[in-house]
Amino acid sequence: MINLEALKREEFDKVIGTYKLPPNFDYDFCFEVYSLTSTFVKEVVIEKGPSVANGINQIDVLNYTLGEVVYALTSGHPFDKKSEEIINGLANIIVDKYLSLFLFYQNESKIVNKYLPPTSTIDVYLNFMHKVVNSYEKNDPKTTLISDLLNKSLSISTCILNLLIHGYETEAFSTWRTLHECECILILLERYGDKLINAYLKHMNYRIMFSNKSLNSESKTLAYNQIKNEMNLHNLKSKDFKKFIEYGWLYTIDDFNDETKGYKLNFRDGLQKICGLSAYAKRYEISSEIIHSSPLLIYSRKEYFYYLTLINLYESFFRLESVFVSLLSKRVSKEVMSQYQKMRSLYYLQLQEIHKRELAAFAKKSKKKDEEK
Repeated sequence: MINLEALKREEFDKVIGTYKLPPNFDYDFCFEVYSLTSTFVKEVVIEKGPSVANGINQIDVLNYTLGEVVYALTSGHPFDKKSEEIINGLANIIVDKYLSLFLFYQNESKIVNKYLPPTSTIDVYLNFMHKVVNSYEKNDPKTTLISDLLNKSLSISTCILNLLIHGYETEAFSTWRTLHECECILILLERYGDKLINAYLKHMNYRIMFSNKSLNSESKTLAYNQIKNEMNLHNLKSKDFKKFIEYGWLYTIDDFNDETKGYKLNFRDGLQKICGLSAYAKRYEISSEIIHSSPLLIYSRKEYFYYLTLINLYESFFRLESVFVSLLSKRVSKEVMSQYQKMRSLYYLQLQEIHKRELAAFAKKSKKKDEEK
């Protein structure tokens, strides 16, 4: 038997007591709005039948009520909280949002869910890594650049995973492009250390300076002259100004200065190449096409981009995990290290097996698709 009744005041107070609410929050007003909202929802459920009732969750109704009421009470516009018109208006808005976004939500078709090992295993691993790195000092580029960049890379990884779980494969793959750029920078910074970090920070400041329209012209002139002098050392032309600001820090790496290697001031032939990840050039190009709204975005095959994104996410994850291990060994207690080693012994092998299995599945499906053409 499905219970359609609203929470009683005692239950309401118990649930709402777990929330951090604004000072002087009007609990009586909120309960009145919630009770009326729940009544309206109940009426819709009775009208639509049992199949709709299965989706009703009073806590969700309460959460929507809280959101609407808190926003109204903190709007700065006073209103009569005893007005039936106000209470009815809020209740109708909440009912519409709840029914639209929970019961009648337009879901994308999904290839995977959050409970299957390809998503749940990497999710728990990312969560642990993110929790550890997020505990470090942050937002002081001179000392926290690597951990800040790793932290952001882990956030992007989780974002990609969530997009896949919710059926947004092309959006996930376009986001992987950003992750790949981050990991390339991160790998080099971790590999070459302070000298490269300082060069990267200098060029980061150049980018900030020349994107800041309010900066006085004297400061820009000094920076411009410094950049031109540095460019002259590498026989660069004025047309290379923007490229030098973005990628000139790579000249700090001795190998980058070897003209026989054919490095250039761009991502594909510069950052990605010296990082040793040129094998991803084609995938990066496809991701760029999606970002720029090509037909590939509009008429993409969900399954193809699901596998392509998942495989790339896993491979980026393995590289990020190596940086994480290097960082972890220098900064955490024995207790945290022990927790990590236990987690790694439990999940890392499974992650490798999942990657092999999904890679094989992708190859098999791609071959079948080619044969059908």
